[in-house]
Amino acid sequence: MCRNIRALYNSVQPATEAVIESAELQFMRKLTNFNQPNQVNAQIFFRAAKVLSQTASGLLTEPEPLAPNKNRDQEPRKRQEPTLERFGR
Repeated sequence: MCRNIRALYNSVQPATEAVIESAELQFMRKLTNFNQPNQVNAQIFFRAAKVLSQTASGLLTEPEPLAPNKNRDQEPRKRQEPTLERFGR
């Protein structure tokens, strides 16, 4: 689950509400170990997820970035370049 986490902050493309929501649900699933909460815990799960989403939105908009903006489409290629150079694939 954690292998697919992408940075949403300081990107050329602003994080959309859908992207924030999917990241928040992924984080909640990791914390609780629930893929889908049962009926008894669903209300608490989704209430906590909403609070987490509001907090994440604030974290993505309020701080002043010090580094240049990143392009989420180019970041995977940058990570693959050393491997391609090393192994020639």
